[in-house]
Amino acid sequence: MGDPGPEVDAAWDRVSDNMMFGISRADVERIGRDPDRSVKMDPAWGAGDDAYMVEVDVFHQIHCLNALRKALITNYDHYWGRHWGWEPPLMFDTHLRHCTSMLLQSLMCHADVEVITHEWHVDQPWPFPNFGVRKQCRDFDRLLAWKEANNLENGEDRYLAHRPPPGTERIPEEPLKRTRLGNATGRRDGQSTKLLKIKNCNA
Repeated sequence: MGDPGPEVDAAWDRVSDNMMFGISRADVERIGRDPDRSVKMDPAWGAGDDAYMVEVDVFHQIHCLNALRKALITNYDHYWGRHWGWEPPLMFDTHLRHCTSMLLQSLMCHADVEVITHEWHVDQPWPFPNFGVRKQCRDFDRLLAWKEANNLENGEDRYLAHRPPPGTERIPEEPLKRTRLGNATGRRDGQSTKLLKIKNCNA
């Protein structure tokens, strides 16, 4: 909950960075996916010849929450404003809409029906919610330890550099993808940019 800074970022990075892992062809089939349409890891990465690239969804969701945190109007300048000003890359707002949608879907799918009681506080005339709800949780520390022991080193760089082998079947582009991106308003550092439309905030 702290202000942006090295200590806060390190805590968020620990639970959201390096999300790539490898599973076998049999595991891909077991979760109902087609191995022939799933991306394999490069054997040079050290996971073997039968490793398929996967993420664990909770770390993707925390990545999304971190992206929303960094883009909060109170945090934007610290993370992005100094570099991009008010015209970030074209994918910036599309990524944030994706993140909001993914977290909404997760909240609805795993709907938490624990109840929140209310209390009277001396400094507030209306009831105040007590968010200290008792829950039965997964052992996240154990999952985090597994992640740190098994994640792909330099996963993001390897992911961005990974290319399909010759003859790989490519999934057709979604018809609405370009519509969701919208039109670029500029270009910087080799990528398209789009002016943020925040009333009275644009320079």
